Amino acid sequence: EEFGKVNAARELLLEKGTRLYIAVNITYYCNPADFMMSCRDGSLVVSYAPVRVFIKGDAFGVLGTTAYGNCVWTQWLYGARTAIVLGLGVAAVTTLVALIVGLAAGYRAGSTTDMSLTFLTDVMYFIPLIPMVMVVGLVFGRTLFNIYAVIIALSWQGGARIIRQWTITLRSSLYVEAAKALGASEWRIMMKHIAPQLVPYLVYRIVMMVPGMVFLEAGIQLLGFGDPEASTWGRMINEMFYQGAFIMNAWWWIIPPIAGLVMLAAGFILFGMALDEIVNPRLRR
Repeated sequence: EEFGKVNAARELLLEKGTRLYIAVNITYYCNPADFMMSCRDGSLVVSYAPVRVFIKGDAFGVLGTTAYGNCVWTQWLYGARTAIVLGLGVAAVTTLVALIVGLAAGYRAGSTTDMSLTFLTDVMYFIPLIPMVMVVGLVFGRTLFNIYAVIIALSWQGGARIIRQWTITLRSSLYVEAAKALGASEWRIMMKHIAPQLVPYLVYRIVMMVPGMVFLEAGIQLLGFGDPEASTWGRMINEMFYQGAFIMNAWWWIIPPIAGLVMLAAGFILFGMALDEIVNPRLRR
């Protein structure tokens, strides 16, 4: 609907004892064909529909609001989903890359393939992760896909080295020699007879990598090189740090993302320790 002349401020009564002031600041121009503004009899008429009102404060939602009036509880829930789903996904993909490289290098230990993959692993060790994330973000955009793609590309080296050593040990086993005698291909031997022996380590590695992936993303967000549109705990920490949450003592805004990171890390670490006791007979009580 259209209202009369523009008033610089209108007072709306939300409820008893609560007042909200809305300031209207526009640049005057006369364009009869304009959708939002038009001139009638020398007066400027502005269309107010639809009206979006953001109520700032700490008395909204379960955990209050941010400086922009956003619900902290909603941001925390979306951040938890992102942390768990992407953390597990990135850890799984990183472990898969390490498995393929480690199996290929270990099964052909001493060959050109082994030397090439080992050299590639050593080279990747020297590439710094955080600066590379910054460069990729500046060139290709600061998206979660680009950030986690760099993390995957630079986080598989340690697992590949361990898997290579295990593969060298397992390839001399009797069942592997029997498979060779029956004419099994190298790919079948690696996937059918060697890889299943590595499953306990692979699962343990995925579980223990999730907290590191989540903390790494939070650190990148805190530095200002993360995805500005993604709902993550790292973005919440970045916003509260640069928007004065500590100065305002906004504890309802500060505690949730930090507590979420700590609880997620503790949960996966305890689960990994329990899993290690199950798959490692020497640690059983």
